[in-house]
Amino acid sequence: MKKKWVSMVLTVVLALTPALPASAELQSDTGPPVQEVSSVAEDDQTAGTELPELKYGEDAPDAVTLGSETGQASVQYTEEDTVIELQAVSGDYAYTVTDGEATITKYSGTEANVVVPAELDGYKVTTIGELAFSGNTTLQSVKISDGILKMDYSVFKDCTSLSSIDFGKTLTIIGGRLFENCTSLTEVTLNQDSEVELGTYMFADTPNLKKVELLGNTTLISGSTFSASSGGPKTVVFGKNVKDKYDANGGLSSCQALENIIVDSDNPNFTAENGVLYNKNKTVLLCYPERKGGQVYNMPDSVQEIYMFCFKSNRYLQRIVCGENLKKIGDSMGYEAISLSIVEIPESVTEFGREALLDAAPTIWGKKGSTAQSYAEKNNLAFVDVDEYSGNTGKESTAGSSISDWDGKELEKITPVGNTYVVKTAAQLAWLAQQTSAGNTFACKKILLDADITLQDMSGLRLEIIRHRSVEALTDRDIRFPI
Repeated sequence: MKKKWVSMVLTVVLALTPALPASAELQSDTGPPVQEVSSVAEDDQTAGTELPELKYGEDAPDAVTLGSETGQASVQYTEEDTVIELQAVSGDYAYTVTDGEATITKYSGTEANVVVPAELDGYKVTTIGELAFSGNTTLQSVKISDGILKMDYSVFKDCTSLSSIDFGKTLTIIGGRLFENCTSLTEVTLNQDSEVELGTYMFADTPNLKKVELLGNTTLISGSTFSASSGGPKTVVFGKNVKDKYDANGGLSSCQALENIIVDSDNPNFTAENGVLYNKNKTVLLCYPERKGGQVYNMPDSVQEIYMFCFKSNRYLQRIVCGENLKKIGDSMGYEAISLSIVEIPESVTEFGREALLDAAPTIWGKKGSTAQSYAEKNNLAFVDVDEYSGNTGKESTAGSSISDWDGKELEKITPVGNTYVVKTAAQLAWLAQQTSAGNTFACKKILLDADITLQDMSGLRLEIIRHRSVEALTDRDIRFPI
């Protein structure tokens, strides 16, 4: 059955009182009752204005508008229900009222320190609406009164002087991009009594944010709660009651400034070690912070799975030594990890996610005949058989290979394997040196030395390739400098 609409327009004054004034009931023969909001200002010029003729049917407007300079109400009703929304102003706050509860739509004040009220004109404030404080450059601190349940999208966007916020104890939903471009914000602590859900990109473009502490009953509902193309917190602290709705990585994907993750030891969902996030029993590696320093990461043997985008955009890490019980490497694990040059993968790994290592294109170290070797060959990545070596940098091979000397003449061109130039002879190293002398920087390429090389008679060649900033020179065998 079609919905039937009835509407009318009344030009009367709406008083800002806790409830709509007493009304006379109007009835149409095809729709539900219509409420007439009576005037409370007897000297108002609209008092006594004759009501227009009722209109109903498919061509009638969807809502009734009642209003004056002090505010207006919009009344909409169908056969199923009636929705009444009041729009009004009280001091520095514009707000609406629906079902007796107020939503702040705009704060226009200039105070530096603001307490967001729990009531406006007798109406209980339950929501701070989208962009309500946006663009306010005088605001320095905010306290959210208890009783407020929801903060909508981008509430404090571009509040460039905001440096302190007290969330109160009753919020249950905090919308995305809450603090976008809040350039003075340095620390945020959330300590709710109620369970609160956090939206996406909450701290985008917060270049001076040092720490975010989630100490209350917090639920992360998105993998990008802390995502920020610039800024974002340097340290994130998870209290004992923080959880992830989707059992994901704690909302820490793409947190551009993140250096350190700390987790309360009583948290049943997460744990952290040396600033790296794992699930509680450390079987899943969830997040290696984008700005965490250090060139080598030795994964715990308890880890069985690397979560997708785990090492995303870390620019310092050069070598990952996977744990002995690892089984799965997730999608785009090394995405934009620009310095990652070597990943040591055990035989236990049987599953590689979509583009797991293709963006970073490291050299894969593994056992001959393993899934790791098959993955490397299939995706044109350099592969090194770990059984050919007794150790790491500076130790001679036990595989019987001889030391490679340069004859002073021969140059052997190298065909790269994926993104990596593998040097197996002194003549190949001499070719690299000749190329750098000619101006080839090998920018964003990787160099793997896969031979013991004596630099006899190479004094006339420039070997800047080994220390060029744009190149990863991986010295996994000896370079010998004879006297």
